Parts: sequence; C-alpha cells; structure tokens
Amino acid sequence: MLSDYPSRSDMRVEQKRRSRKTWVLFAALLLAAVVLGSTYSYWAPAQNNLLRAIKVAAGLKGDLRGELAESYPGQNPPEDTQVVVDDRPPIMVKSGKFLARDLATGKHIVRISGTGYEPVERTVNITQGANRVAVGLCLSPGEATRRWMKTKQENLHGETYKFLCPEEQAKVSRAEYIEYKNAIQKQYALKIVSFKVMQVNLLKAWPHPDTGKTYRDVAMIRIDGVIELAGSGQEKKAWDVYAKKYDDRWLFFAAN
Repeated sequence: MLSDYPSRSDMRVEQKRRSRKTWVLFAALLLAAVVLGSTYSYWAPAQNNLLRAIKVAAGLKGDLRGELAESYPGQNPPEDTQVVVDDRPPIMVKSGKFLARDLATGKHIVRISGTGYEPVERTVNITQGANRVAVGLCLSPGEATRRWMKTKQENLHGETYKFLCPEEQAKVSRAEYIEYKNAIQKQYALKIVSFKVMQVNLLKAWPHPDTGKTYRDVAMIRIDGVIELAGSGQEKKAWDVYAKKYDDRWLFFAAN
C-alpha cells in the first residue's frame, strides 16, 4: 500500500538538497558582495553622473555664481585662474568671477587653480535656483615672495610692511617702519637693481635668529639678485627669506 507521506529516507534527501541550495545561495550573495565592494569606487562616479543627469532633466538644478579674491589686500586673481566643478570642463575666471550653469541639486566638488596660487578645493551644496560662493585664494610662497620683493625694489615701504608677519608688526608700527626705511635709504642709497625668486623649501622647524623662538612649517625662499650701494657699484647677491602662513597668507619675518 502506498503512503501519502514521504518516507524518512526521502525526507533526509530533501533536507540535504535544501541545505545545498542554501549554501549555494549564500556563496553567491557573498561573491556578489565582494565584487560590488571592490568595484564600487570604479562605478560610483558613473552612478553619480547618471543621478545628476536625471536630476537636471527633472528640473532639479541650480546655477553657481562664484567670486574669487586674494587673501591679500587690494588684489584680484589673474584672468588665467580657472575653476573645475566635478569633472566638467574648466571654467575661466573673468575679473574674479565665474558662473557654472545647470548643476544638479546636491553636493559638488569645486577646484580652483591658477599660476601663482595655491590650489583650493571646496564642497558646495547646490539648491534649485541661484547659488553663490566666495573663495579666498592664497598666493604660493614663491609668488608672495616676488610681490614682497617688488615692494622693496620700488621702495614702497608701506606696502612692504603689509607683508610682515604679526610678530614682526608687533615690534614696530607702520609709521615707524616707513620712517626707519626712509632713513636707511637716504644714508646708504641702497637699491635692488634686479632679483629672481629661486628655490622654495618648506622647513618643519626654523629658529628665529633674533629671538631664538622656533616656528613650525616655515618656507625658506632663495633669492638671486643684483644690489647697488652708493659709491660701491653693483654687486650680485644671493640670500634667503623666510615666511609662514597666517590665515591663507604667506607673511614674512623681517630678520632675513
């Protein structure tokens, strides 16, 4: 007589079959997790771009107006400064301003670069409509040195004073500094005929020669130049100047 219930042997066979299926499914899921995890960094940019394209098509977009200004008083970035948003083509800056249109809502990476400036990277959050961002640019140590030396060459002592670090400015007022420099100029008729900013080295530590205080992360910049003293003619010179970054500005120590 045939039974309506499976025998014990049949039940054992079925349990083994189900167990094998479970292990196969588990192995497949584990393999998929490994593959997806290892390729996430490869596919993530493409997925982000696709998501942004969908948002723009759906009208979820905004414009970004940016304004760039040097961290140094009274200066504007040159016209060759450029801005890159995500992986879009570069946007040229005009009169310190740029415009990026039709950005999907959400976070975007903005990169700013230009000759004589330290590169900047910012994350901005775009909402629908108009968005604005203001970014201060820091001169590179070499460019800051070039401008500082230019004020010395032209005897613009008030402008030279602006490039001194806070510790040096604390020693003497701007008026006193200008008076002192004018007296030196009158006495020795010192003139910087020409100069060239050479190598820039970043020092982990630098002891101030006058105070003995040690400063961290100081830039040492070598300068080659030609100077002239009254009655002595012109002479080639090489010397080092030292600068430290304060609030996105490379400022100089007077003891150079």
